[in-house]
Order: sequence, then C-alpha cells, then structure tokens
Amino acid sequence: MTKINEDLFVGKVDEGELVTVIGLAFNECRQASADEYHYYESGDLALVLRYEKDKLVSIEPGPKMRPELPEELRESIRVALLEPGEIQVWRTILMSMHKVSGSYRFRDVFQITPASEGAPRPGVLIAEHPFVLECRFRSSAEFRIRNVRAIRVTDQLTLLLNFILPVQVTNPLQHPEHRWVLIPEVGGEWRTAYCQTGYLPGKFFNCVPHFSPIEGMPEIPRVAIGPYESRLGLTVDEPIDLPEDIDDVIGAYFNLAEGERRRFLWAAYWYAHARQVYRRSVSAAFVAMIQAIEVLATPVAPTTKCPTCGLEAGGGPTRAFVSFVESLIAPNGTLKHRLQDLYRLRSQLVHGNYVLQLDDDTLFGSLHPRTTREYDESDAAFTIARIIVMRWLRRAGAGQRDGSRS
Repeated sequence: MTKINEDLFVGKVDEGELVTVIGLAFNECRQASADEYHYYESGDLALVLRYEKDKLVSIEPGPKMRPELPEELRESIRVALLEPGEIQVWRTILMSMHKVSGSYRFRDVFQITPASEGAPRPGVLIAEHPFVLECRFRSSAEFRIRNVRAIRVTDQLTLLLNFILPVQVTNPLQHPEHRWVLIPEVGGEWRTAYCQTGYLPGKFFNCVPHFSPIEGMPEIPRVAIGPYESRLGLTVDEPIDLPEDIDDVIGAYFNLAEGERRRFLWAAYWYAHARQVYRRSVSAAFVAMIQAIEVLATPVAPTTKCPTCGLEAGGGPTRAFVSFVESLIAPNGTLKHRLQDLYRLRSQLVHGNYVLQLDDDTLFGSLHPRTTREYDESDAAFTIARIIVMRWLRRAGAGQRDGSRS
C-alpha cells in the first residue's frame, strides 16, 4: 500500500464515508474510466481513485496535486470518521396506511410514536397517516457524514418496519418529486398546481440528544403470532398492532451477522417494492414478492447427470424455491403444486411472456375467472412471502444470538 493510501486510511474506514469526505474537498470530479475517478482543484488533476471489482484499492496523486493536500485530507478524515462521534437520536416522519395510536420502543435502539397533536392529519381513514420514528446512531463532527449515517439507519429501519407491520410504511422524504395536484379553494372551487411531495409536521427537530418521553403513552397492542404473520392488512378502522413476539423478531434482526442482515434487507426491499407498485402493476408486485423469497433461498445442488448430454441435473430455480419454502412451512402435495404454479407464473412475467389481466383494462371492473384467479395468486404470493421471510428472520437471528449487533 502506498503512503498516500495509508495517510488517507484506505481499507481502514467505511469506504462510502471516506469517498464522501474526499469529495467535499474538491469542486470537480470526473469518471475517467469504468474503475477510475479524477478529482480536480481549479481545473488541475489533483487526485486519482482506482477501483478493482467495485472496491477502492488505491488513491494516487495527480500531476498537479498540492504538497499539502494529503495532510489536509487526512485531517478532514480524522475529524469526520476517526474521532468518536456522539450518540444522538435522529427523528423522522414516516407514513403508515393505518394510524399509529401508541408507542413502541426496542431497547435503546429505536422507538415509534404517534405524530404530535398539531401535526397535519389526512382527515380520512384510508390514507397515509404520519408517525414518528426515532433511532439512535453515532454522529460525526462533519454534518454531512452525520446525515448520511442517520439516513442509512432510518432507511434500514423503515424497511424493517414495512415488513413487520401489517400495512405499508413509507418515508415521504425519501424520494421527493413534483406532481400535478388539485388544491381546494374557498367556495368549492379547485386550483391546479405543480407541487413538491413531502410533509412538514410543524416544529420538528431531526437530531436530538435523547428519545422523546413515552411515559403515560399507551403501547401499541400485540396480537398472536399465527394470525399476524399471515395477515395481509387491517380492516378500515383498525389501528396498527404488533406480533406478541415483536421484541424477539427485532432482536433477531439485530443479531444477524452483516451478510445475513444484508440479505434480509434485500428481501425487505423487494417486499416494500411490491407494496409500492401494487396499485399500478400487480404483475410487477407479484414478481417482487417472489423475488423477496428468492433472495433468501440458497441454490439446490445438482443431484444427477443427464444420460443424454452428461450435464448435471436436478437443481434449478423452481426446485430451489419450492425446497426453501417447504423448509419453513410444513410441506404437503397441495402446497408443492401451488408453489410450482406461482414460480411458473413468475417466470412467465419475468421473461415477457405474460402480463396479468389485472393490469389490462379490457376487463376493468368485470368479474372473470382469469382476474379472480390472478387476485388469488397475488394474495398467495404476498402471504407466502410474509410468512417465509418472517420465519427465516426468526430462525436465522435465533441461530446467531451472540449479543445484539447494531
């Protein structure tokens, strides 16, 4: 390793955070090739970052690098990444399709509470209802690194909550965009405007030293595990509830080793994507639900060789999918055939051979055997994905209980 690599802590600090701090020192950066990036000062090439297999492997001086630049960068990195930051609490407004009417805290890691009394409310039952997520994280003297760390933790917990809770959970500020909207005016008239999506709850501080007090606030109710994990939603006026073993489920998530936690978050990502796109494309949602299961499944090793061509046989994605699901749900003949049918439909959709009739307006609003069957298949995919991913999490986390990782 070159001296400049050592001076700038390559391989010793989080790579994404390192590149972020380096980038703050320059006003221009260009991609020179697939694996090489150039950083400029006043138009002069000062620093070269090289990657191999998507990993930063070297930082090299450019032909016009100032002699004092490495020491300046080293000090910035030391202050931002090496000095122990304070433990702080980051507060975020999330949205749920049902009201959060109580509180829940998991150890000293995070808590959820209803939005404050003065926060805007939708005024209807079936809508996006605001609630507050507060999570502890290690801050940094560099506020942009602080924000990156806080948002990373928030995004991961949002995926976790969206998976565990029986209704969709989203972050209204995660992907802000402008949309045409209708604004009601006095007298019953409407005005059209092009506005940014978002939510402002009033006086609200994102970064605070401690959790908000929840003493005297009712807890979110708990329900039995069996009905909870197979339920696809709530009735219109039901508030959010939690499984009776919620502490064990979330503890299992934090017990996961880094690689396993990443796999779970990938599964949770596809699960969240399915929920988000369902109203626009049941086909895309169905594929995403099967993908949420496949992320966690391991390939089945070939068992035989084809007598004709000599190639190994016996594996394949369908078998891997069915075997994985049956490892977590008591197998039976009916389930096996159902899983094979679901995976066959997934393959047709992925390879462009099919689109669900539900995404075709030719039978919109009509009862038809095909649409009824597709609703049933879609519900089955959602139910199986929820059960399988939840059981995988409980099993994987229970097998790695060597203390909570955070």
